[in-house]
Amino acid sequence: MKRGITNRAMKIKKLNRISYIVLKNEVRYGHLKWSISQVAKEAKVSRSWIYKYHGSRKPEILINALRNTLEDFFLLSEERQEILRTKGLGAAFMKSREISQLYPEIYVFYFKHFHADNVYGKLIRKIENDYFDNHLMKRHQFLNRFQGSLLRCMTHGLGLAFYLDTPHTQAMIDFVLSSEFKDWVRSIPNHFDVATRSDQR
Repeated sequence: MKRGITNRAMKIKKLNRISYIVLKNEVRYGHLKWSISQVAKEAKVSRSWIYKYHGSRKPEILINALRNTLEDFFLLSEERQEILRTKGLGAAFMKSREISQLYPEIYVFYFKHFHADNVYGKLIRKIENDYFDNHLMKRHQFLNRFQGSLLRCMTHGLGLAFYLDTPHTQAMIDFVLSSEFKDWVRSIPNHFDVATRSDQR
């Protein structure tokens, strides 16, 4: 049983490493101007391993790499859920920071395509909405709609803090994870409701 768990963990690490390298190379070399052999060499796996788990064509590999990375960063992956369950939200955030320091191109790709009307932008928005609407808001049912939107903006800011790695990054992480942050968010009025009441007068 233990051997099976170890093998699965190794497979997930390989999948993640390939995903990060694909996104890194996509940003560095241009759209699909990287090779599968190049990715395999960097990830220290065979091309056949990539074909088996990520696809055999570069467009397919890129989409799978993006989906895998997004699910990981938005705490939807099996590995990140395990960290969340056993070590807490702080450890899950710090894992994202660790990865973003090794592969800062992930955020470049994310923000470049976030508003784009292409397959990458649509996938980014779909997974982000799934995280906020179906996971975060259900977990924090005390949040109203405005507070939820604010929390989404703060999460984007946290992502930029990871990417930029400014002197204030750690302070921002500590604040977002603190009970003071939850109290602060809950204290903010629901401006959507205020606007609606004003319109009805």
